[in-house]
Amino acid sequence: ELSEKLVDVNRKQYSKLIALERKEMLEQKQKSDIWIRYIYLLLELTLSNCEDKGILFYNLDQYSQTIVLRNTANQLRQLVNIPEYDVVYDPLDATIIVNKLSNDDIGIKHGIDRPVEELLNSVNSKYSNLLKSLPALRGASQVIELAIETLKKELPP
Repeated sequence: ELSEKLVDVNRKQYSKLIALERKEMLEQKQKSDIWIRYIYLLLELTLSNCEDKGILFYNLDQYSQTIVLRNTANQLRQLVNIPEYDVVYDPLDATIIVNKLSNDDIGIKHGIDRPVEELLNSVNSKYSNLLKSLPALRGASQVIELAIETLKKELPP
């Protein structure tokens, strides 16, 4: 009877552990989904703005590319009434921007409402070199890599 109680306690602890792991993985996936959508929107909008202004983004030096990205980030902040500042991305801003612009003209135009796997593939195929080479985006590159790992893992049942 004692062994049955021990087995039961172990089973309950294991169930709690699995539930906690599942919750953590879901939270991580939600964060990485926001980041992918935000980075995708930021890069698409930046290149679209450059094209409109006749600027060849890839011909700019890293400092100029960073300034252009920062200006686009502040343009996105402005659209959702967040104060401007000198950071290309911020987790709180990214969440607000993605949530507010997903159903807005700009979000729809750039397709951030598409499945996150599609956006991730697009970010990787179009921008992977930029994400790795531009210091202002290296953090984003790490987030994207983490997102890929998260998507590859299966959530526990």
